[in-house]
Amino acid sequence: MNNIVQNNLILFCTILLNLNTSPSLAQPNSLNLITHLANTDNKPFWMKSNRWGVYQGNRVSLNFNYNSRKFNFLSLNGDIVKAGNDLQIIEGNLSLGIKNYQFVFGKIKYFHGIADHELSSGSLIQSKNAEPIPKILLKNAYPFNIKIKKIKLLINAGLSHGLIEKGDYIAQPQLHEKWANIKINNNNLSLHLGLVHNAIFGGGTNEFGLLPSSPKDFIRVFFVQNGDKNAPINENINSLGNHLGIWDLGLSLDSKNYIFTAYLQHPFEDQSGSRWLLNWQDGLYGFTIEDKSDHGFIDKINIEFLYTLNQSGSNEVSRDTYGWDDYYNHYIYLSGWTNKGRSIGTPFAVLGSNEARKHTHIENNRIKAFHLGVAGKLSSKISFKHLSSYSTNYGNFFDEDRLNKLKLDNKYSPPINQYSGMIELLINNFKKNKNISLGILFAQDIGNLYSDNSSLEISIRYHIR
Repeated sequence: MNNIVQNNLILFCTILLNLNTSPSLAQPNSLNLITHLANTDNKPFWMKSNRWGVYQGNRVSLNFNYNSRKFNFLSLNGDIVKAGNDLQIIEGNLSLGIKNYQFVFGKIKYFHGIADHELSSGSLIQSKNAEPIPKILLKNAYPFNIKIKKIKLLINAGLSHGLIEKGDYIAQPQLHEKWANIKINNNNLSLHLGLVHNAIFGGGTNEFGLLPSSPKDFIRVFFVQNGDKNAPINENINSLGNHLGIWDLGLSLDSKNYIFTAYLQHPFEDQSGSRWLLNWQDGLYGFTIEDKSDHGFIDKINIEFLYTLNQSGSNEVSRDTYGWDDYYNHYIYLSGWTNKGRSIGTPFAVLGSNEARKHTHIENNRIKAFHLGVAGKLSSKISFKHLSSYSTNYGNFFDEDRLNKLKLDNKYSPPINQYSGMIELLINNFKKNKNISLGILFAQDIGNLYSDNSSLEISIRYHIR
């Protein structure tokens, strides 16, 4: 994996050093007040997943976007939620634009890849499922353009540094993130190639104490190198920190009336998945059809298949074998790839605890799931969205092995089947007021992973300006 990330670093630096001046990113200022009312606090899966980690229950939210007219390089974004006595800042950031550089400070909502983020089940590396992590982000605001005859290359890159929630840690771990992707356009056909790399390092745990976090350690993490004598023994042998990411691939065809997009997000936790692709079967496979004509009943259809059963093999990792990639979990950073009790990656990953690992961790990361998303409109005023997901859940290799050795029951044996669905209607220009929208959402769970449940939620959005 070292060579992969080093090559990615070279590409990233080349892009940033050659970015040209582009127009301002300023968007129209907006201020919205939204009220959500539900008939129960025990919400089904698609009423609480991919909502940026908002609290359950009735709530009021205020979101805004402000762009300075005097200083067109400055913007503010926020999303503040009030539920009962709890106040939650989902998004709050300051953005500075300098030429084609964009610096963002705070909690930021953003995505990776070309999947349709409205209808997708969620990215394997960073979905809408958890509250954003506070960070400093540097990226290019507009793609860097290269043209070779009829072929256009659009390149994007980004680098961020943040702090993981302290939770049960004795000191907050740090989060390193970088990505680069290239889009190759040839007439109406485009190819997307990308790599996203994240690493948790530093901080402190009860078992290992304070962990290496010096500038030299950051360089080791950046280049995916092993730690020095101050690191835990396994970090001397392997890479310093908890590394994970995705290979992000896609192909898009823009025809006269439709846009067809196929994509693959391939996860990795170590070099067995990133370099040797021993877990090549695992990934999020997706296909989207978008109607450009704006005359039909259905605007977009998204179909996905999630498969994470392989994990580089069913044998425990050793000096001679790779296996048990144990997506989103780590032996030092026990909370794994989560923030405030929610998976940062796919929402299908379930948190829990058992006799094998009594701390809260990703208890279910071996998943086979089919997902359907549909968006369209019933009239000029009424639009709709439907999500439907059926999953088979196998737990994880580590817990299964340890529970078998302890001769204890494993709730994922046999595997658990689950269906979750939702339908949402959005009525614009409600009561002939263009500033008011009414939303009606019904969601349901049927299966053994979550209790059978259904719920109705009403939302009212008032566009103040």
